[in-house]
Amino acid sequence: MNKAIEAMGILQDLGLIVDNMPGIKISTYTQVDYSMINIKYNENEVVIFDLKSAVGEGMKELHNVKNSFKAPFVIVITNLYNDDFKQRCFSLGADKFFNKNDEIKEFGIVLNNQLYKLSNNKFDHARFV
Repeated sequence: MNKAIEAMGILQDLGLIVDNMPGIKISTYTQVDYSMINIKYNENEVVIFDLKSAVGEGMKELHNVKNSFKAPFVIVITNLYNDDFKQRCFSLGADKFFNKNDEIKEFGIVLNNQLYKLSNNKFDHARFV
């Protein structure tokens, strides 16, 4: 299966699972060069950036989100993989970085673990693994 399609499937599954979790709020934001999914439970937050460009608004928003008053856990997923881009994302605030073509399983595991922590252990921990 195409890894990018598999990544989209995981994000769709995420929406279905999160929608069924009591107290969880999900919002999405899409621009030309990035998409952002914000998942909140009380004061806890996970933000997923799907970056489509190494320059532009997505990189600025990554920095802004991480430097907000209540800094969330930030995951970047992208098809644009190279070491310089990865390091730049980390320097702007990414906590985790995944190449959608090669690291989709690892992304699912980290996301699963963060959702488990986010929901105060109130959902099935094995949903994405």
